[in-house]
Amino acid sequence: MLKLILLFILSACGTYVPVSYRKGSETSLPQGFRLKLIISPTTGLAESQKVSLQERIGTEVAKDGWLIFSRKSQDGDAELTIETYLRREAQISSFESTREGDGKKTVRSATAIAEGESRFKIYDVKRKSTHEHTVTAFAAASSEVTLPEETNANAVLSVIGLIMGYDRVEEARKNQDQLLAGSAHVNLEEKLPRAILELLVPEKLSVRLEIDDEEDDMETVEEFVTKNDIESAYTYLMARSQESPRADILYNLGVIQEARGFHKDGCSLYQRAYETQKKDLYLKQHAACQTRHHQQPR
Repeated sequence: MLKLILLFILSACGTYVPVSYRKGSETSLPQGFRLKLIISPTTGLAESQKVSLQERIGTEVAKDGWLIFSRKSQDGDAELTIETYLRREAQISSFESTREGDGKKTVRSATAIAEGESRFKIYDVKRKSTHEHTVTAFAAASSEVTLPEETNANAVLSVIGLIMGYDRVEEARKNQDQLLAGSAHVNLEEKLPRAILELLVPEKLSVRLEIDDEEDDMETVEEFVTKNDIESAYTYLMARSQESPRADILYNLGVIQEARGFHKDGCSLYQRAYETQKKDLYLKQHAACQTRHHQQPR
């Protein structure tokens, strides 16, 4: 009885396949474009800073996987020329609170916000077109520190410290601010190159597409999908479609093709499924697939 209940719950929930796709814009470069980086002397960066920036952008390109990072000795399909690369002084905000514990202590909470800006241009070698852009990025760092006890006028060392112009409480505040400003700028060095590339690569999006599991022989597809074995699901459905081009088989094959990154094939299969059987699910998915397909940059 329990097994039947579980089967009913699972069938009611349905099986969904995760599908990833990209949403492009007028600034997006085509997939597989080789991107050549040029850092202009106008940035004012030292050679070591230029090398570091090149490595960070190369890392971001590799991490995303849409473009190919081209080294200086190679030609590129597009040239990214960074003309300015500015990092402003971090802004600090803080507040102090008294907390009870093994004795009263003053805790200082502080946050540093660093801002960066870059102006750059993209030259499409094939189309011989140039576009200029400016991006900004913000990065934060936060921490809490317990401040030393307030200067005690009865303590000889504290009196000497005051005479010498040294205040250990104020020194603790300054040390915290310096560390936070450094951390915020380190975080900014990751975010600013990423902000530049976000204009050049299409946005990553994902949807979950429902499997049509009304027929018993589609349970095999559900099992493969549950195990994230998309290739086995594809092989199984291809064989079934050759035996019997049923509408549900064509539709499910379209879902699997989209999961494999072949959105155009998916759209065609949804259309064939709807032509075979006028089902709202097939028509709805065909329309959504057309949108996903045309959003991707060519």
